Amino acid sequence: MDDPAYRTEVAGLSRFRSSAVEGLTGLADYVSRMKPEQDAIYYVTGDNVDVLAASPQIEGFKARGVEVLLLSDAVDSFWPERLGSYEGKTLRNVAQGLNDLDKFAPDTETAEQKADMDTLLPALKTALENEVTDVRATDRLVSSAMVLSAPEGGPDLQLRKLMQRSGQAMPEAKPVLELNPAHPLAHALAARLQAGEDITPLAQILLDVASIQNGDTPKDVNAFAGRIMTYLAAAPATAG
Repeated sequence: MDDPAYRTEVAGLSRFRSSAVEGLTGLADYVSRMKPEQDAIYYVTGDNVDVLAASPQIEGFKARGVEVLLLSDAVDSFWPERLGSYEGKTLRNVAQGLNDLDKFAPDTETAEQKADMDTLLPALKTALENEVTDVRATDRLVSSAMVLSAPEGGPDLQLRKLMQRSGQAMPEAKPVLELNPAHPLAHALAARLQAGEDITPLAQILLDVASIQNGDTPKDVNAFAGRIMTYLAAAPATAG
């Protein structure tokens, strides 16, 4: 894809894994399956196709029947931006296409009640003020409770990871923690907060688990393990 004269031809010959079909597919086939209101080719990058297929990052797109290409090669973090578009359709990382979800109605309507986020989000942001840029509610999650994303204008988290692995310095950029307001965990956290409980330890666990889902390890593995053990030890016993 480095030679501008042949980028489109090479892209047309390339084959990828996808959230919508078995085996490999090409960009032309993807375009033929696009929704009428869709104007972008969506993709997600990572280290493992199976992990990407189950990633929280693409739940909102799958729930709306929007296909996502699963790109697991290191070069996949670079060539889509260089290619730019294919057959007039912009290539867009799902992490940068979140606002696009408003254009698509979910395949199945759900009636889950959303937790009270007005007090929960500020409390989580205060608890994690040194760890994240922001904590916000999102409608792009379906079965997952939370997901990490890059701050506005910041580099994609996968690209940042690749650059760091190669030893290249990257400016400090804290991630954004996004929470699913319809998930039982959000309801449980809101109830604990309303009951006057300090949710700081749970907020830290939340962030650590989101990091693991993103393919990273918690910054302090021992502290993470300690928080989990403390939480489990304090959990009420259930009758056998």
